[in-house]
Amino acid sequence: MPDGLNLSFLEDLLNETEQPQENEYKYPRPTQNGPLRHFDTTMRCTNYRCGSPTNFKVQGVPRCMIHSLYRLNELLIEKGVNDNGNENSRVTIDQDGTKPSG
Repeated sequence: MPDGLNLSFLEDLLNETEQPQENEYKYPRPTQNGPLRHFDTTMRCTNYRCGSPTNFKVQGVPRCMIHSLYRLNELLIEKGVNDNGNENSRVTIDQDGTKPSG
């Protein structure tokens, strides 16, 4: 037997009957507030022609990671959050991709 392994240790491992409960998680559950939700079941992204496997829903709609980010970004823009991290860099862009005049 390799060093560090002995018969009593192996017998103890085999005799352990305690199984983790299904509702016990190694890590804390993610926050389920706001439009983004995480699920344990795998779904398919419902974005046009995507169909990637996902565990996320944004506003109740299954979306893959990238489409979730796109939708969350759209929601932030709708709320008026358009900051690039610099307080002096707030620039509003019209939907056609141009800066408004004035």
